[in-house]
This record gives sequence, C-alpha cells and structure tokens, in this order.
Amino acid sequence: MSSNRFTICFILALLVQLVLAKYCQWPLVYICILPAMILCMPTIRPVWWTMTVAFLAGLAVDALADGPLGLNAVALVPVAALQKTIIRRAIDEDIVDRHYNLSFRANGYVRLSIALALAYAVFFIIYIIVDSAGVRNFGFNLTKLLSSTLVSLIFGMTTIAVLCPYQRK
Repeated sequence: MSSNRFTICFILALLVQLVLAKYCQWPLVYICILPAMILCMPTIRPVWWTMTVAFLAGLAVDALADGPLGLNAVALVPVAALQKTIIRRAIDEDIVDRHYNLSFRANGYVRLSIALALAYAVFFIIYIIVDSAGVRNFGFNLTKLLSSTLVSLIFGMTTIAVLCPYQRK
C-alpha cells in the first residue's frame, strides 16, 4: 500500500475512533480501534516513530473526545513499543524482517486475531489499571477487560481489513 493511502486511511480510522470514544461508551465496554491501527503501521518504521504516532493519536482521542487526558496515550504507547514483538511471536518473523504489511490473505485470520487479541490485552490491562486506580473491584475490572477486548476485536479486524489490504508475500 502506498504511504499516502495508508496515511489517509489512518486519519479516517482516527476520526472513527473519535466518534466511538465520544458516543459509544458504556461502563463495561470501551470500543477502541487504536491498537489495531498501531498494529497495522509499517514495520519498516523505527520503534520510536511508532511510539510517537501512538502517543499523538491517543492524546488526540483523549483531548477531542472529552476523556481523561492521556489515558489512551498511556495505554497505547506500550502497544506501539511491542508492535514488532507481537507480530513476530503471533504471526511470523519474516513480516518484520522483510518489512511486509499485514493482510488476511497472506497471514490468515487466526494469526491476525491472535496478534490483535494480544495487542488489545496489553492496551486494556494498562487502560483499566490507570482508569480504575484501585477504585473498582477485581470482578468489575476483569469483566470490563474481557467484554471490551471481545467487542473491540470485531472492530479491530475491520480496521485491519481497511488499513492492510492484500499484499503478496
């Protein structure tokens, strides 16, 4: 995919995330596509670049969606730091080494689902710990973690389909 097309799709996905964060929030479910967006970023970019984009995207969502400032940014930066590791472990090392992009045809639905679930687990564990700060009980936090991950996984798979179209391996 060309760099310009990816950038435009990334910005449009960020706008979708803004709408989701502003209008689709419930106490037990937070729908988020930011980890999927970060997972789709080209692996040719250095880690600091991915972390910077993740921080700015999370901060933009926090500032424009009236959420706690910095909450999405704090939870998204570790996902960006672990992007290449998650892709290496869950999908294939060649994707990172040869700078391939993710795609359903080349990598398969199961592998991409596992990678995305890992990214969401990292994101939501940090998000819930920072958001709750010891106020909520363990049962509520676990329910929020599982429900948010499952619902966001559906939206994340759609995001991957948009940001990472078919590419030959």
